[in-house]
Amino acid sequence: MSSSTLERLFSKQSVIEAWKSFYSEARSQQSSGVDGITVQDFEKNKTVYLNRLCADIRDTYRFTALKPAFVSKPNGKWRVICIPTVQDRIVQRILCRYLAELPRLRINNEVSFGFIKGRGASAARDRAVKLRNSFPWAYKSDISSFFDNVRRAELTENLSKALRVRSLDLLLADAIGCECKEADSRTARILASCGIKKGIGIRQGMPLSPVLANFVLREFDEEMTRLGFKMVRYADDFIVLCSTEVECRAAHEHATSILSAIGLSLPELGRSESKTSIADPFCPVEFLGLELRRKRSDDYSLVITSTQIEKIRNRINDYSNVDFLLKQKITFFQIIQRVQDMAIGYKSAYACASNFDEIEKFLADAPYAVVRALFRHSFGPDALDKLRVRQREFFGMEPSRNSATPRKAKQKGARGRYPVISGY
Repeated sequence: MSSSTLERLFSKQSVIEAWKSFYSEARSQQSSGVDGITVQDFEKNKTVYLNRLCADIRDTYRFTALKPAFVSKPNGKWRVICIPTVQDRIVQRILCRYLAELPRLRINNEVSFGFIKGRGASAARDRAVKLRNSFPWAYKSDISSFFDNVRRAELTENLSKALRVRSLDLLLADAIGCECKEADSRTARILASCGIKKGIGIRQGMPLSPVLANFVLREFDEEMTRLGFKMVRYADDFIVLCSTEVECRAAHEHATSILSAIGLSLPELGRSESKTSIADPFCPVEFLGLELRRKRSDDYSLVITSTQIEKIRNRINDYSNVDFLLKQKITFFQIIQRVQDMAIGYKSAYACASNFDEIEKFLADAPYAVVRALFRHSFGPDALDKLRVRQREFFGMEPSRNSATPRKAKQKGARGRYPVISGY
């Protein structure tokens, strides 16, 4: 039984299908693991790489160390993204799909919305809105450094017992034990400053991490539900909708106790800037990047905060900065697809907001506005005035008049008639 499960999961056909699915989603990604092989490199030699993967699986497959990528936060601290090799990503995606569909793992429940098919961030937000319309008090929290504090040995043992497929035990244990490669002392110092300790936690950036997170928190979901709390959880972020403040405080006490039993904790309630808070019926509460805010009709709706709108604009505006593009090794030919992918992602995430119209036009024009900004930067502020409509379409400064959503050509006029992205 166990051997046949492994063989079925990693048959050559299954591996090829997993690669096709991954490539269709990740073809524009430039990131590589410690082996330096990008998605594009893998595609060029996919036959060799996929055959090697199948052969390694039949032997004893070992995951490669993760490559740490550091992103600076506004507060001066670092956020770490741990990047697996492309081959490891394929293997983990196959495992993810298998684990997520197993009822006996109890991952798919009415509380958990993260990384479950058909139950993403939008569904979580919609559920929170529906609940707050009936239970207007809100208790919100975020498990402290969740991924970095998961007990590996406990997770490995519990997963093996629940899964009951011995041939996958070593593969899953190896994934759980993946560590970042410390190429030098600086990397080691930054990893330590971010709270990453060897032997503890599951590393963010691996495809398996979210599924493992849901498995770790399945009993938390079940116990909070048994106690009667109306909870919505997305990864380590959760909200409980209640009828009274007393109920909110009880939710905090129970959540703290349940999580403490598995070595996890919550930020202290009541402290300023704490991620744990209680909101009365008239107070907006942020959940998954949007605010649950009361309307004049006394119903609640989702709203994109002005802070989040500014972040979205700034992230897209970065792509009109030549220095940023050079640092990220992004060529001019990749820009439109990159920004289009970002715009599609933002639209998918925020289209449910009642004030989405505040950024809708910006997102629709973003790929073209970025190219216009770069063109001005390279050839002068008046360079666009010298181009005809068809030339602007050719260079990706405007959507083609033959596209599904044609735009009326702008009339030639004064400088500044095209929307300008910051700085250019």
